[in-house]
Amino acid sequence: MQLEQLERLAIKGEPLPKETEPPETMLYYMLTGLYARYQSGKLTTEQGKQHKQQIMGAYKRYRDEYLQFRTICKEYQAQIRAGYAQNQR
Repeated sequence: MQLEQLERLAIKGEPLPKETEPPETMLYYMLTGLYARYQSGKLTTEQGKQHKQQIMGAYKRYRDEYLQFRTICKEYQAQIRAGYAQNQR
């Protein structure tokens, strides 16, 4: 899912598709909270921009860590399978 699409869903409060990855799910809920605070008048436009920059920075770090974690897990699984296959001979 494109970030722009995700942001539009958050602005409108529409539900996420079920196949949304964890980093994008976290981003959606953070943006939903940000826009709710902005629309209720608890944030100025400038404060909203600053918060959004912080949210996007956190999202990018989490996404990178999540992708690295998935890569490591796939490698471990491949090694386990290879070791299991070797022991079966």
